[in-house]
Amino acid sequence: MYYRSKLIKLTFLLLCSFMMVFPVIGQQVSLRGIVVDAETWRGLAHANLVLVRQSKVAVGNSQGAFSFMLPSDVRPTDTLRVSFMGYESGVYQVGDFKKDTNLQIRLQKTEKVLNAAVVLGYPVKDLMKKFLENMSNTFYPDPLEFDVFYQEVIEEDGKYVGFARAAGYMHYAGYDPSFFEKIKTLGMGMFTTIHFIRFKNQIIMCFIVLVEAGEMQ
Repeated sequence: MYYRSKLIKLTFLLLCSFMMVFPVIGQQVSLRGIVVDAETWRGLAHANLVLVRQSKVAVGNSQGAFSFMLPSDVRPTDTLRVSFMGYESGVYQVGDFKKDTNLQIRLQKTEKVLNAAVVLGYPVKDLMKKFLENMSNTFYPDPLEFDVFYQEVIEEDGKYVGFARAAGYMHYAGYDPSFFEKIKTLGMGMFTTIHFIRFKNQIIMCFIVLVEAGEMQ
């Protein structure tokens, strides 16, 4: 009788643990689909999708297709902004979409007349000075995460010979003002921004952008 009672208690605890875990897993939402021109239905290559509250970003592939795994703490009222250069951004709520379905997001072209620009020669040293003075306005201050989805049909000699698909993750550490203040003090040297691409929690690629400050005097 004692062992039977212990077995019942153990079974009850296991059931409770599963009931606690399943809702957490169920909260994850996967959005898949394509971003297209509202008139031509042509896919918009590398359109951006931004989950505003979490600063989480996904980028579509060359055909406009995307796969966006939203975090477990996402809310139905969270804002999802879809943008592409030359088009009006689409602003939606996560609750507007059904999860695990092929979505079709249509963007309208913008009709804006840009002012004429005059191109003049500019000394490199003066340009670098202005760049350093306005550093905080040109770099996004907060860290960003990117889910990158890539899909391509491989063509050779006018025939389709293969199909490639990949998913990755990119992290941007954000702007560090103290690092660039040291450069302005020294007046010369190098400064860098570092970007990582990770796949299944493993770093598979690292981008290091080097910019030479040069002499500031």
